[in-house]
Formats: sequence, C-alpha cells, structure tokens
Amino acid sequence: MYEDETVRTSSAIRGDDFVLRVQGELDADSCEQFEEALLKATTASGARTVVDLSQMTFADSTVLHLLLAARLAHQRAERPFFLAGPFQLPVERLLEVTGTLGFFPLYVLGTADGV
Repeated sequence: MYEDETVRTSSAIRGDDFVLRVQGELDADSCEQFEEALLKATTASGARTVVDLSQMTFADSTVLHLLLAARLAHQRAERPFFLAGPFQLPVERLLEVTGTLGFFPLYVLGTADGV
C-alpha cells in the first residue's frame, strides 16, 4: 500500500442496520481501525451488521482473515453479518480466488432483504 493512501472507516445506523463503511486500500499495515470497528459491531445497535466494501480498493489476506473472524463472532452472538458491494475488482478477486465469497451473505443497502 502507498503511504499517501487514506483508509477511512465509518459507521452509522440505517434503519435496522449497523452499517460499517470502508474506503481505500486495506492491508496488514492499515487495518487496525477496521479490526476495532468489526469487534464493536457484534454488540452495536441495529438488528444486523452490514459491511459496505464498495469503496475498498484493495484488500489482502489480513482483511479476509478479519472478515472471516467477524463472521464467526457474529454467528456466536446470533447476529446477522452481511457484506455489501458492488466490490472493486481487487476485493472481488480476493473473495473469489480464496473461495470465500459464498461464506458471506450479500446485502443491498436500503432494502430489507439480503440478496
């Protein structure tokens, strides 16, 4: 990742959803804020967690590990966990090449049903 790239993580309650948005390139050196937000999401307000990756331009195996761990933590807390896109090509490739895309239900923000 280039040092001048900015990673932004933000969250908001939208209806029944706790939405966590990520912007920029995430890798092992830049994902601390994302990791903290995922941990807090299991107990956040809202009926479910939606992680919006539509503005994430790069993700490495560290990010994938964090998403898988968050999915498991949400299952244990009996809290639905979704990913939202559309995904940028590097993120989509990471999920497809690792065979993990099917591990995550996909969600369309602003609707009541996952897709």
